[in-house]
Amino acid sequence: MTFPVFTVGHSTRSLAEFASLLKQADVTLIADVRTVPRSRTNPQYNRETLPGALAEFDIAYNHLAALGGLRGRQHDIPPAVNAFWDNTSFHN
Repeated sequence: MTFPVFTVGHSTRSLAEFASLLKQADVTLIADVRTVPRSRTNPQYNRETLPGALAEFDIAYNHLAALGGLRGRQHDIPPAVNAFWDNTSFHN
């Protein structure tokens, strides 16, 4: 038996829209790999609120911070490398 894995982002969708798309794809579990599971502009996706909200749609939630990608500043990488990023946290 195989279990497909999807990568998703919430964008600026409402939680109801997001959950509807997940249900259409038969998603039953969200593995949140954000190191810092918070959104300043979309607080419905914060770790404190998302698990309960998803549970209303019969979608489980698991936070796996160890898989997250937040990196500290790398001082040995020249500024010209990946210079196209506007957000310097993506530069490393």
